[in-house]
Amino acid sequence: IPGHHMLLSVKEGYYTDDTDEAFVRLVFEEYRGVGGIVEKMEDYADSCIKLSLYCENGAQGLYDLFYSRWKDRFIINVSGAKWVDINAYGATKGSAVEWLQEKYGITSEETVVFGDNYNDISMMKRAKRSYASELSNPDIKKAARYVVASYEKDGVLSVLKEILKEI
Repeated sequence: IPGHHMLLSVKEGYYTDDTDEAFVRLVFEEYRGVGGIVEKMEDYADSCIKLSLYCENGAQGLYDLFYSRWKDRFIINVSGAKWVDINAYGATKGSAVEWLQEKYGITSEETVVFGDNYNDISMMKRAKRSYASELSNPDIKKAARYVVASYEKDGVLSVLKEILKEI
């Protein structure tokens, strides 16, 4: 799809067959991603956790198209202004938090999560202390129990310092 770049997430990291310099720099240098450029994405399809699409002109249009076609088969979320995530049912941040809670005996009262986009809502439902950035979409702020200052104001750090004082 012209103007779009694909990133396949697996347990070990993520991969693309895209050699666009700006996209590769974004994913592997700015985001400091673990993985790389591969010859054939198909080699990683069986271990795929998530497919992310970077949309140069914004995510909403592609999200609308994919959601209308595949909402019954996949979980599809806007995960940033230019990102769309496609997950299998059961492969969400919420299910990951639930797994950690069950494995380590952590209650929702003991769970703290921070999020800023639609792909974070499922984990916000698993934690009594769920925080959305003040820069988030109103839907995300509504899903969280609390709104925290933006990263520009060290909002997450401030909350973590307060939590440490409670311990």
